[in-house]
Order: sequence, then C-alpha cells, then structure tokens
Amino acid sequence: QYLAGRWADAQKILTDCLRENPAVSEGHILMARILAESHDYTSALSSLEQALSNNFRVRDNPAYGLIKAQIHCKLGDFALAKQLLTHAMALPGVAHTVTPPVGADPRTVPVVPLADRAGIFVELAAVHAKLEEWADANRLMAEAGREFKGTTEEVMVTIASADVALAKRDVEMSISLLRAVAKESPHYTRTLLKLADIYLTQKNDKAGFVGCFKDLVAQGPSAANFTLLGDAYLRIQEPEQAIASFEEAIRLNPGDTSLASKIGKALVTTHDYTKAINYYETAVKASPQQYQLKQELAQLYIFLKNFPPPTRTVHT
Repeated sequence: QYLAGRWADAQKILTDCLRENPAVSEGHILMARILAESHDYTSALSSLEQALSNNFRVRDNPAYGLIKAQIHCKLGDFALAKQLLTHAMALPGVAHTVTPPVGADPRTVPVVPLADRAGIFVELAAVHAKLEEWADANRLMAEAGREFKGTTEEVMVTIASADVALAKRDVEMSISLLRAVAKESPHYTRTLLKLADIYLTQKNDKAGFVGCFKDLVAQGPSAANFTLLGDAYLRIQEPEQAIASFEEAIRLNPGDTSLASKIGKALVTTHDYTKAINYYETAVKASPQQYQLKQELAQLYIFLKNFPPPTRTVHT
C-alpha cells in the first residue's frame, strides 16, 4: 500500500500490526516514513522515538537517520539534519556497497536499499546547499553521480543536482540537467513539473512553462495530464485554453465532477456569465448530488444580483 502511494491504507494496516507487536522498531520507522509523507512531522518524530526506545541500535539504521533528517529539514533545522545525515553517510553500506570477504556469510554484510543510499547523498547535498557550503554540496553530487550511474536512482541524483544548481542561482545549468532526463524515465513527470516551475518563477517564461505541460500531455494524454495543463493555463491567465484542456479531461474521465467546477470557474474569469450559468446548470442537472456545483452556481447568481435562482438551486 505504501509503495503504491496509498498512505492512509498503509497507515491503517501498520497501526493494526504495531498494536499486535509494538516492539518491532522497523514498523515504527515505516510509520514515521508514512507520517512524514503526509506532512505530520510531530507524529513522525514520535514514531522514530518509539523505534529508538525499542532498540537503541536503531540509530545505526540508515533509514532512521534519513527520515529524521528529512523531517528536520522541513522544520528548518539544517544543522541537526546535517549531523544526522553525516552519521548516516558513515554507516557501512551507505557511501559504497560492501563486498563480503571470500568465504564470509553474506547475511553478515549490511545491505542498504539503493533508494535510501541515494536519499542520504541527495539530502546531505541539499543541506550543504541550504547552508551555502557549495564545495561540499558539489563534491557529494559528483560522488553520487558516479555511485548511482546506470541505476534506478540516477535520475533522482540528476534532479538533486539541478536543485543545487538552482540554489546557486545557476538557472541555465539547472534547466540543462533537467532537460537531459529521458522521457522513458519513471521520474519524467516529476522532472517536467520542476522544470515548469523554474521557467515560470525564475525566468518568467510563460511559453516554456506551458510547454512542459504540453510535453507531459504528449507523453501521456490522460485526464490527469490534461487537468495539469488546464491548471497551468489558468496560472498564466489563459482561461480559454484552460477550458479546452479541462473539456478534454472530462471527455477522457466523464465521472470526475471536479472538472466541471474548474470549467465553470474558468468561464467566470472570461466574464462570459451567460455561458457560465448555462454550463453550471447543465452540470448540476447531470450530477444533482454535487452540492459544490450548486453552491458555485448560487454564488454566481448572487454576484449577478439575480437573487431568486440561488434559493431554487441550493434546495434542488
């Protein structure tokens, strides 16, 4: 459930497991990871403390240090995050994989998941960048590039390198690194979203910003991607283009009533109130249980000082 991104389901299952056996430190570490993903940092730290109280040696679990450091980064305590990550980096199997001696039992050799190893490199480099320790940040990213070349985490390192470049205000280098990510990469969507944000916030390049979402749609013409494209058009105040994108999303996923709300709001921004009212009324008839649409239609009637219809709409 966790790997599929269904954090609420994963948390429920894990809570039941820990209720039966609360002494399993690994379970508390996973709970902390889930809670941190959900931005519940206080509870995540409590889960880590529970893991530590069960087994003091958990401090030498790279995942423990990584998760705790990530939380403190979010809370702005970069000095503590740096301390935690430096300790994690020094643990066996993190900076480099450990090869067992000839004849040794492989089970005695620490095996750290590739994602956690890359995460420690990336997070520590990001902390150095936050503290403006550029030499250390660059050194770590160069080491990470060599260590994870050809692995599933190579793109993660590339994205992190782009973040470091952006922190140094080297916008063009950041763009160049992100543009190099292959379309076949599972991180391609994340890369395009980051690239889009750079174009808009750092370069004020609206065409480049929207172009990233067009590339996303070209790569995967799904309802979700057309919705992202529509939201992008709204962000740069192009409601007509946004409406066209949302309509395509509805065509692909007619059951998503939230798209009707997006189209209605976009129509209002064009000041074509008659068309907006007609659209809302049609949407309400098609989905009479969607009270949000009724409320938005009622608010539009009130805005236009056409008071009788809101009462009818809300109580329909």
